[in-house]
Amino acid sequence: MAYTSHILDQVKTLGFCQATATSISLGIDDLLTIPSKGWLVQDAEHQNLILEKQHHYGNVHAVEKLRQSIEIWYATSEYFRQEMNPNFRMTDPFNPVHIMSFSGARGNASQVHQLVARKGVVDIVVRTSDVGYLTRRLVEVVQHIVVHRTDCGTIRGISVNTKNEMMPESSWIQTLIGRVLADDIYRGSRCIAVRNQDIGIGLLNRFKTFQTQLISIRTPFTCRNTSWICRLCYGQSPTHGHLVELGEAVGIIAGQSIGEPGTQLTLRTFHTGGVFTGGTAEQVRAPYNGKIQFNEDLVHPTRDITQGLPKVERGRSLEDLVCYRVLLLGITKTSLNTQSFKSEASFQETARVLSKATLRGRIDWLKGLKENVVLGGMMSVGTGFKRIIHRLK
Repeated sequence: MAYTSHILDQVKTLGFCQATATSISLGIDDLLTIPSKGWLVQDAEHQNLILEKQHHYGNVHAVEKLRQSIEIWYATSEYFRQEMNPNFRMTDPFNPVHIMSFSGARGNASQVHQLVARKGVVDIVVRTSDVGYLTRRLVEVVQHIVVHRTDCGTIRGISVNTKNEMMPESSWIQTLIGRVLADDIYRGSRCIAVRNQDIGIGLLNRFKTFQTQLISIRTPFTCRNTSWICRLCYGQSPTHGHLVELGEAVGIIAGQSIGEPGTQLTLRTFHTGGVFTGGTAEQVRAPYNGKIQFNEDLVHPTRDITQGLPKVERGRSLEDLVCYRVLLLGITKTSLNTQSFKSEASFQETARVLSKATLRGRIDWLKGLKENVVLGGMMSVGTGFKRIIHRLK
């Protein structure tokens, strides 16, 4: 430990000595802006004002107004970025910001753009709370998903084409590793892999040797269960490289896994200057208004829509009498439409959720994690899941 501390102190001392020798400092006067910044911003604001008037008169839709506004400021920002380097070279080639950014080290033009725009720090403060709230909403949606069984019995799967030229070998290897086969794999009349076999390095090498083209794998998307998941559909756990254990709270793990890197990606404004830096999304437009109809063969209910009622009524199937539609809800809306009203009420809109649950006489079966945490009950995960299974037996 003492030797490691000594090495770290030497690295620190070397860094300060070299920084002192270069005599590079950074002040507010070093943040030079291009001479044309004033009229460029004024021109962009004028275009936005015209766009606002067109929207007010009903000539431009709100979505189109937002798209055009993003394009206006994106074009202005790109012009700033392109003119910064020539401006530094002509006016002050030994400017500390210019030297640090274009020295060949890790600096780039986007960082100079951020300093000149003086907007990145503000964006970080504003977006940090949004990202934290996003992670919380993600966990709210999936906190009840726990590995409850070994096999759900599904026969569905997703096929991966290893000969797809658009997918490099590293991509389909990453897709297959840790998954479970949905069907037997044959090479002629010889079976080289069986259904429900987890895919490891050895099996991948076998696929390469026999040049297997189509491989059907089980995924959480094809699991027959809606409120939990089985071991075979989830696959291997990245923690230990074996099939996930029963009682594993994979939902919360997924929410945290998306939220943590999402924090880093959302806060990219710290490095890019806080200005829109991506191209606008491609829009699909129709020459007239209308409704989109889906093929009924492609739409299937994911839950028992009969809710335990008799399947036949007056000689007709009840499923023929019940109309349903597929809804794609946002994260917040999904958190407020779960099987547990206690979980919904502890998230937001508490008074409305409890009043609605009381009027409808809802019953909370305490199947998720959060509602058991609220009431102090035993959660059906980890050791708690094993105890509950032991009691049921």
